[in-house]
Amino acid sequence: MESEARYTLVGSILLVLVVAVMAVTVWLAHTGRRGFEHYVIYFERHSLEGLQVGGDVNVRGVKVGRVDDFRIERDNINRVRVTVRINPSTPVSNNTVAVVARNLVTGLARVNLVTPDPPGPELTLIPPGEDFPVIGEGQSDLDQLADAVNHIALSGGEALENINRVLSAENQKALSDLLVNVNALAQSLNGGLGRVDKTLAGFDRSAAEIARAGRQVAQAADRISRDVTPLTAQAEVALRDLSSAVRTMERDIA
Repeated sequence: MESEARYTLVGSILLVLVVAVMAVTVWLAHTGRRGFEHYVIYFERHSLEGLQVGGDVNVRGVKVGRVDDFRIERDNINRVRVTVRINPSTPVSNNTVAVVARNLVTGLARVNLVTPDPPGPELTLIPPGEDFPVIGEGQSDLDQLADAVNHIALSGGEALENINRVLSAENQKALSDLLVNVNALAQSLNGGLGRVDKTLAGFDRSAAEIARAGRQVAQAADRISRDVTPLTAQAEVALRDLSSAVRTMERDIA
């Protein structure tokens, strides 16, 4: 009887412990769900290589949550359902999209949430058949690369078309005529510059001749001045003699 009582006591204690563990587990799960906002993301275009449960969910480089679960859809093998939990203070709008980014060194992937400016209303609507709101899938890096390549191809095609239009036969003839006219104009300018040089040389010669004539005039003036000076002195002497003779005649007459 004592052995049965001991077995009953041990079984009761184990049962209580199992119930307590289950209650704590349910409480922790309920508390964890209540402390985060859960969302669902369906990825079809992104590669999820390196994405793991517990992977980071970032907004502008800041970790705001983690990946809770992912599951490949049975009806669409290319569609992966990813469940994430996010800090409730993180703004998630109805125009927020999710993209997958990858660390080039470690190869681990993360989910980035991107919200354009201006953000839309808060995402709270739960679609039918879903447990949580659904965040849309953003444009993948491959799509962006394809768009960039397509844009470059279109730009290159337009550039080639413009070049072909510029190098058309009509434009080539016009360009050739323009070059011929420019060459003729350059030759005319060279000839005109030669004539200008000759004219300037004539001006230089004329200026030199004028300078020589000026020097000759100056020398003649000096000679005239030297010749006139003695004549002036002689005229003064003659005038004085004449004045003296006149005074003598006046006295004699008187």
